[in-house]
Amino acid sequence: MTHTPTPPAPAATSTQRGRRIMVRRARIEHLSMELLRLAEALRLPVPVDAIWHTPPAGLWLPPASGQQTLVEDADNPYLPRFSTARDIAHLVNESDWAIKNRLLGSNLMSSDERTTFAIALLMPTALLATLARQQLRPNLVAHIFQVPEELATNRLYDLGYL
Repeated sequence: MTHTPTPPAPAATSTQRGRRIMVRRARIEHLSMELLRLAEALRLPVPVDAIWHTPPAGLWLPPASGQQTLVEDADNPYLPRFSTARDIAHLVNESDWAIKNRLLGSNLMSSDERTTFAIALLMPTALLATLARQQLRPNLVAHIFQVPEELATNRLYDLGYL
């Protein structure tokens, strides 16, 4: 009589997948903090333009001014900062940065992971944790961190503040 192994229950599989996603996300968050530390840029609002124009430790070639993605939206004045953070995520993703390779391995970040990196860069957990409880409202966080309110809402929700 042969024994056919029973496949794992769907809940167990989704739990393992969920853990892998959480670990990868934590590593991406850590990578964003390492970039901020390297750039000596852990302050409000995070100076993403300065990081983009003057890459710390030569992580990427300083881009020509015409290469930056500029997004204009009168209803959302902070959208260009998010676009710059996404550009930085792309440059970090393509770099051969030893810390990135140690944290993420040889796998490049997906588009969603680059967005996660950009959001973590603009609203680092360490800086959010320093805010008073009454400041942890999406409109205030958006203003303090100079990000679109939708990003602030999603970040606060993801971190369990909402």
